[in-house]
Amino acid sequence: MLPTSVFTVILGTLLVPSLAQVSRPPVLFAEYPTVTTCGGTLTSNYSAITYKTAINVNPNERCVWTIRTPNVSRYTLQVLYLGLRLQAGQTGITASCVGPTGTNITNVSGAGVIQLPSTCNSLVITFFSGASVSSRGFTLWYKASKFISATTNSAESSSRPVVLHPQYPVVSTCGGILTSSLSAIAYKTETNVARNERCVWTISTPNAIGYTLNVVSLGLSLQTGQTGITASCVNRGNSSPTNAAITATGVISLPSTCHKLLITFYSGASVSSRGFIIWYKATTGSNGISTSSKDYIVSNSQEHIRYPADANSAYTNNEMSTFVFSTPSNLYSTSRKTLVIYVRDRLEGSTCADVLQLYRFRPASGWTYSQQICGNYEMIQWVDNDLMLVTFKSDTSVVNRGFHISRTTVPL
Repeated sequence: MLPTSVFTVILGTLLVPSLAQVSRPPVLFAEYPTVTTCGGTLTSNYSAITYKTAINVNPNERCVWTIRTPNVSRYTLQVLYLGLRLQAGQTGITASCVGPTGTNITNVSGAGVIQLPSTCNSLVITFFSGASVSSRGFTLWYKASKFISATTNSAESSSRPVVLHPQYPVVSTCGGILTSSLSAIAYKTETNVARNERCVWTISTPNAIGYTLNVVSLGLSLQTGQTGITASCVNRGNSSPTNAAITATGVISLPSTCHKLLITFYSGASVSSRGFIIWYKATTGSNGISTSSKDYIVSNSQEHIRYPADANSAYTNNEMSTFVFSTPSNLYSTSRKTLVIYVRDRLEGSTCADVLQLYRFRPASGWTYSQQICGNYEMIQWVDNDLMLVTFKSDTSVVNRGFHISRTTVPL
């Protein structure tokens, strides 16, 4: 049973009601203890509390976890999954920082990084539920200060990666196409990234209307125009991708409408730091995009794509497909370039009803518009020594036989 003073603090807490943030919780830290019991004492430098994430919590529960890492006076706390329906004075979580001058209590009101005082000798996590609660639990992640860099843009000194969602694919390769509604990109979390790397992950969840993006770990030494990560939303219509530079851990602000999401990692010539872990969740609904739409990452030195693949069929209405042309061996070089050749088979007339749009990647600005290709173009070629992106969008009327795209690597 908890002391009366603890219950007094709990019942006096005001919490903002919140719905579940994700549909499935992360499973964290296979190398470190992950506490799943109601209460306990944690002394690890780097661990998690994951409580009743697959089942509903009970009415009138009380759980207290005390985090007390030896020789540590600061903690970072992040809520990665919050299934609770919070209710002021009834159901919620508090984080109590015990410092040299007293105890500071912080209410957990949503997913993301929880602001804690700069000095915290021990951290007490208290969960309480009301008589009518009917919702799942939560996952909290913490790190002790000696595993944390003092600034968000410097290399993170943690030596262990986060292990997310064994039920879902966790992509660790340089680039890929992700279609799951909930997954993660964990890239080079235990080794340094290479110089002049270029990696693109296309997140294309069926029926997606938006995405939540959370940077769980950021070991990169970020440098403007040299080393960084860009999150770009690609939508229906003729608008260009919306670029957001990732500069720190935590939830990344994205447009409310985001049909496809590109994560682009780039490194400079003098980089010496580890990678990152980015977790995403898709919000699905009716986006109006044809299920015949495709996504390609074209990386072979010689490659040809016919679109659509069947020469005897036509593309469909309301398509939005993407073609990412990566750099040779996923490395940027001033001595090599990528040559892309577009050849029209047949589009809708000579208008821009069905259209291709070319974007070029620049580290300082992200994906920027370069050219539009309509039905009156029979053939065109593009050359670049950095990444290129082509989108194809069809309207709601006439369909036709499509086009060919070929890629090759040539020396400068």
